[in-house]
Amino acid sequence: MIQLIYTSCAERSVDSRDIFKIIEVSAKNNARDYLTGFLIFTDQRFFQLIEGPDDAIETLLNKLSDDPRHTQIEILKREAVEQRAFPKWSMKRLMPNAASLSLADEISGFADTSSDVKQAVDEFLKSAQTPSTAD
Repeated sequence: MIQLIYTSCAERSVDSRDIFKIIEVSAKNNARDYLTGFLIFTDQRFFQLIEGPDDAIETLLNKLSDDPRHTQIEILKREAVEQRAFPKWSMKRLMPNAASLSLADEISGFADTSSDVKQAVDEFLKSAQTPSTAD
């Protein structure tokens, strides 16, 4: 089984209806393909952790690379794991709290996950909330 973490940028302005549809379709497809994980969408960027059979992960990566909603897909982690970190989440949407950068400490499902997953989530959220220096 593979655990994959990636980030990507939204190609166009994605709104809450688009995200709801992504979560809805992903949850159905992921259950069918024995995939579990979560998605965070903030500041027109995606962060996803997905885990499951090698062939299902490969199929998903191919779909993502063809998905016009994503650009700049960056694989942060890809490794074989013996057990799932999020076995009950066919596709959970995690929403960051503006008052806290540490989503990993606030979500009950993160209590027993590895520190590298928590760190990747925290770094993603910190980068999303960092003001642009272009002004």
